[in-house]
Amino acid sequence: MKQNQTRLNLLVACLPPDSQLRVNTVKVPNTNVKAAAADLLSDIRRNISDLSCLLFRFCEEECWVSLGYDSFKECIESEFGEEEYPNMRRTAIKSQIAYSVAGEDGVRMDYSFHALEPLNRLKVKQRKAVWRKLQEHIGGPVIPKRKLTRELVETIIAGLYPELSKEKNMNTQNVNPQAIQFAQKIKTLDVTSPDFLTQVLQAVLACTDHKTRLYWKLELKKNPLKFTGGVK
Repeated sequence: MKQNQTRLNLLVACLPPDSQLRVNTVKVPNTNVKAAAADLLSDIRRNISDLSCLLFRFCEEECWVSLGYDSFKECIESEFGEEEYPNMRRTAIKSQIAYSVAGEDGVRMDYSFHALEPLNRLKVKQRKAVWRKLQEHIGGPVIPKRKLTRELVETIIAGLYPELSKEKNMNTQNVNPQAIQFAQKIKTLDVTSPDFLTQVLQAVLACTDHKTRLYWKLELKKNPLKFTGGVK
């Protein structure tokens, strides 16, 4: 109990001085540590949901243009730092997908990016068709966050649009086998290491196969999120 109280105090210390949550939590006696921690967790969830809604509006209205930036990426990196861009980009993408199928309520649900990502390759009309099937499968208009999995989404997409699954398989078969082997090698690297991205780049540059090296250079350029530990 004492250890839990210490952890809670550390979390509370990170809050702004005028935070209502901080005021309420500091007044809570030790016997209510669990309840206070639950309140703190709820506040974190609300803030994450608020961030999703705010980023969605920011992207929809292209607010970075009014602020003098050329892109969302440039704006976020300048205002919040380069390390924040991958997570904010991911949040913005999942918010746009969620809005296209479930409106603002979908954005507030803060579904997992991993679960929603397969919908990103579909047109809006197709996304809505998949969402309706998901609602039928779940048995209600609101899809609980815990029940929306990537596997379920992929299964529904494959059932409605088998041609897309076939195209995906064909694309996988066309990938250079040496590139696949190289990917497996990269997966052995420690993603928690601060030098992880540098190690990936060094491995790419050291690769003797020209096609494989070119393939991974393009992959790094197209989707650096894969190699930062930001996307699971």
